[in-house]
Amino acid sequence: MTAENSSSLYVISEEVKPHPMVVNMLTEVEEIIPKWKIVPSKNVIDTAFKDPIKRETVWTFNSSCSNLMIRKNKLIYQDKPGLKTALEMLRTSISLERDLNEVTLPFFVLHGEADIVTDPEVSKALSEKSSSGDKTIKLYPGMWHGLTSGEPDENIEIVFTDITAWLDKQLL
Repeated sequence: MTAENSSSLYVISEEVKPHPMVVNMLTEVEEIIPKWKIVPSKNVIDTAFKDPIKRETVWTFNSSCSNLMIRKNKLIYQDKPGLKTALEMLRTSISLERDLNEVTLPFFVLHGEADIVTDPEVSKALSEKSSSGDKTIKLYPGMWHGLTSGEPDENIEIVFTDITAWLDKQLL
């Protein structure tokens, strides 16, 4: 079972989803060993942030306008998820997939085509499954997972321009 953090809707690709028998077995022991680091996962920082400088630094706008190193930020969980967390992520994924056809509100999906944290095919499937009469999917060639913070500035500008245009369209 692989699971990565995602700022987008969280769904696990069918090709990495564990067999139901494995899930049942793990569910039986999740209360006994909830923190067991059983889930193989990649370093999300290295795979989500394309721009190497942004990979190491995230700017925060607080009273001192200082910057924080992602890898040293204690508020960012950087370990593999524990068993209980992984099973909750799987349950959420299954619930989302099951109920997405009930979404009728305007639906906007953005995804980097070079994203290896979350498979772009999953976003396509989410968009297709939604019952919304107003849905838009925007795939960005060459972009990674961190569309609004981990890309070079010119790419981030493209993404925010698209988001703003979509929101403006919704207000008309």
